[in-house]
Amino acid sequence: MDGVLKRVRELDLHDQRDLLVALVVGHPPEVQQALLLPTVTAASSYVKWHLVSSISSQDTPDLLRLLPPELQIAVLQCVDGPSLLRASQVSREWNRIVKNHHSIWLRKCKELGVNVEKVSNDANWHEVYVTSLRQQLSLKNGTAFSERFMQLQNCKKAVKAVDYQNGFLCTVSEEDYVNIWQLELNIPVLTFPVERAVSCIKFRSNSLLICGHFVGILTAWDVSMMSRLSCVVYNAAGDNPGDHALLRCKFKMHAGPVFSSDFSEDLDLLVSGGADECIKLWGLSTGLLIKSLPNQDHWILRVILLPDLFYSSHHVVIYMTRDN
Repeated sequence: MDGVLKRVRELDLHDQRDLLVALVVGHPPEVQQALLLPTVTAASSYVKWHLVSSISSQDTPDLLRLLPPELQIAVLQCVDGPSLLRASQVSREWNRIVKNHHSIWLRKCKELGVNVEKVSNDANWHEVYVTSLRQQLSLKNGTAFSERFMQLQNCKKAVKAVDYQNGFLCTVSEEDYVNIWQLELNIPVLTFPVERAVSCIKFRSNSLLICGHFVGILTAWDVSMMSRLSCVVYNAAGDNPGDHALLRCKFKMHAGPVFSSDFSEDLDLLVSGGADECIKLWGLSTGLLIKSLPNQDHWILRVILLPDLFYSSHHVVIYMTRDN
């Protein structure tokens, strides 16, 4: 035996490997096991681990990697987005395959509700999907929101109506004074009274304020000068010492309190709804009633005007009633 071992050791590594293969090949499984098992048992732990990894990859081939690209896409399209993200963590090869099929991630973005028309054509759709999914999850679990309490300057009465746009906060106090603040700096820029009890407001900064009233009317107020003011308080008549009238127009009327309004200056249109179970369309600049849509079965709590500036006949009004 010693002579045989000596002659085997004199062979180079390649010949030794061929000799071992020749000894194993051709024998029945029980003989192969009897030859190899003592050899593997005597090997180091690293060699054993490497053997297990190599043998498992040979016995269970990576079918995803073996598929042509068009079949990979067909298979992966049947998997939901979160599962695809988990699959990309299986191995570097799977990560490359899953991420590189941009058509799949474009489809998953659409399924998630992403407005793909507003995303550039050369976007990485995998990254868009991941970002959008994180935003949705943060909205669901509440981490997308932060709570902050502010004591607004010169606001000592309870607030009964509020609206916000472009960094400006508009409120109406229980004394029916309109107050507009530059919110980040907590600076009041405009204060003026309204003549009737306010039930709701719709505010567009540096443009217009629509007030709905409990008596059924609506009033439009010009706030276009607000960005040029540091703090101006108008008197009870609605005028400052320069006699600048803020009241632009009145809209008469609903048969009950007005609960919601929306408007479009491009369309010169105002939409309102209230306790009379009626939606009304008004000329924004004239105050004239254009159309009334009665019998909506319940109070109109919310109206939204969606103007289509490309097709003049495709404007949409969305409303919510008390019973739905």
